[in-house]
Amino acid sequence: MLDDALTAYDAAIEAFPRNEPAQCGRAEVLRELGMLDDALTAYDAAIAAFPRHEPAQCGRAEVLRQLGRLDEALNAYDAAIAAFPRDVTSQCGRAEVLRELGRLEDALTAYDAAIAAFPNDVAAQCGRAEVLRELGRLDDALTAYDAAIAAYPNYVIAQCGRAGVLLLLGRHTELRESLPIETPVTKSDWIAYHIVSMSYLKEGDVDEAIRRLQYGADNVRWPDSRDYFVNALGFAKMKGRRFEEAIDTLEKHTVQTSNIQKQLNLTLIGHCNAAIGRIDSAIAALNRVSEKDGSAIYEIPQLLRRRYNLSRTQELSEEEAANLDDEIANREFIALLAA
Repeated sequence: MLDDALTAYDAAIEAFPRNEPAQCGRAEVLRELGMLDDALTAYDAAIAAFPRHEPAQCGRAEVLRQLGRLDEALNAYDAAIAAFPRDVTSQCGRAEVLRELGRLEDALTAYDAAIAAFPNDVAAQCGRAEVLRELGRLDDALTAYDAAIAAYPNYVIAQCGRAGVLLLLGRHTELRESLPIETPVTKSDWIAYHIVSMSYLKEGDVDEAIRRLQYGADNVRWPDSRDYFVNALGFAKMKGRRFEEAIDTLEKHTVQTSNIQKQLNLTLIGHCNAAIGRIDSAIAALNRVSEKDGSAIYEIPQLLRRRYNLSRTQELSEEEAANLDDEIANREFIALLAA
């Protein structure tokens, strides 16, 4: 489907080379396909040809975010907001970059400003609720999602976000009743299916979680969705102590669309190898994880190095190791859920 869209945009650009939406549409399809470097090149070309076309600037910033070039993405969103101050997409994009940088209070302030300027924008409302969730303010997050759903009852992203909060609150029955999707079709359906799968995993039904996550990894059409299903599947197999299978699942998959998912993939590979005593392989995987920004995911490799004494500094007591196991598993789960 996306390949057909790319072909159609190529034909449109050949026929109408000065058409702004066609060039940006082509770049967006490349982004959806996980061809991020090509998408960035396409957006750069669109901006060079149409410097006042706001979607091109916003799209370029989003690609930089997905590439993990977060400081550049923040600067790109700042430039877009300066040029187009009435564009809510750029304001929400900037807030999202702040969230990925781990600057959660700044992200909350940015979303509050976006909502003040655009009170009816449901994406801004959901973004704010997600930051509240990451801050651990679960009741506030649930209230924020409830308000978004009351205003936009058919907005599936808000329903999925609310379900993610219910998961963390341990309200699994209510969660599954709110997302009764067994045969996902749309991208939103797959997000909902992923959250339900994670609910089973959180409750300890590892086999059911693996069954669902395997179905998602095998059948979802969108590359970014496949990335988070595969990483979650590897994590579920690890929770089931099927470490060899987990490594095989994670290593065979090439993450395409998100730098954070790439870093998480490497982290999980390192964790599995450390758990079965493959110290050199664990160190190699964890050393490939970038720690250049403040996002919470980049703290996990340090915890793994301490847990498995990869630096050969100090052995932990059984109690210390068990406590660290719980902390690492919780952080990995939160990172997978945030996908």
